[in-house]
Amino acid sequence: MGNSINPTQITMYASLNLSEGNESGYPSASLVPMTSSYQSNVAPHFDLVDGRTNPQLELGLAGGNVDPKIRCNLLDYPASGSGVNAIIIDNHNLENSFQPGDDAKDMRVQILYDVSSEYHLNEAYGGNLSGSLTQHTITSNKVNIEQNGILVMNATGSGGMIKTDWELVFDRSSGDTYTNNGLIGEVALCHRFTTPFNPDQNSWAESIKYDGITKNEAIGGNIFTTELHKERRVFTMIWSRLLLSQRHLFEDFFQLTGGEKHAFWISFNSDSSTPKFYRVRLISNTVRFRERTPRTYELNFAVMEDLG
Repeated sequence: MGNSINPTQITMYASLNLSEGNESGYPSASLVPMTSSYQSNVAPHFDLVDGRTNPQLELGLAGGNVDPKIRCNLLDYPASGSGVNAIIIDNHNLENSFQPGDDAKDMRVQILYDVSSEYHLNEAYGGNLSGSLTQHTITSNKVNIEQNGILVMNATGSGGMIKTDWELVFDRSSGDTYTNNGLIGEVALCHRFTTPFNPDQNSWAESIKYDGITKNEAIGGNIFTTELHKERRVFTMIWSRLLLSQRHLFEDFFQLTGGEKHAFWISFNSDSSTPKFYRVRLISNTVRFRERTPRTYELNFAVMEDLG
């Protein structure tokens, strides 16, 4: 396959559920556009509905000279205490995810927690979903957003266990005034889980599923087809030497996805600087562990690319 993968490291990102994202705490699907009353030293705030499936967000930038902000709280919090150690801005399904004016420079994003504490990023990647991401430069703890792709920001250290008062600050260059609003596809606060070791040798399988094709045959024998959606990839993997503590790590992660309920992101690192990145969903609602030897377990699961 032209896009085949030979993973040396597998990392999965489960999006945690975000509650309302405005200062008043009232959940709403509508967004607050910038008006003249916001054009001061205080930037506008916007509503989020659900961090897993939130609608397109419009940043009210037109004619403004302030840095727009999105504030959000976590509604669901993992019982195991797995905190936020990654932030994803997914603009892959927007034709024009960010529309700067001619006078604007590239927009950067900075993450704060507990309102004013800086969330320290240790690495960031950007590019196209279902393809290779390239490493992004972090300057003063800020990263340029991807206009029509996906931006993945990983973090370590303090802030990971904070549940409320997260804030994404979209930083314009000093003095710039935008002539257009900006669009954001999806914001996700994630728990990142890197598997303790690679799948078993020769257990990794990658296939292409063409299940979006419907075929009809006319009376005369002519065949007509309709394509509902493009092909999607299926990845199957097996771990057969998991210790009990490592098994619990997998269990905690899949608890966040709810089986097939929630899509998540998965990264296959063939090398450290250009990981392959996919949005996927478990194929089965059953995640099964089998004891192979005393207190060592086998896990076999498959995920399918999510095209939404």
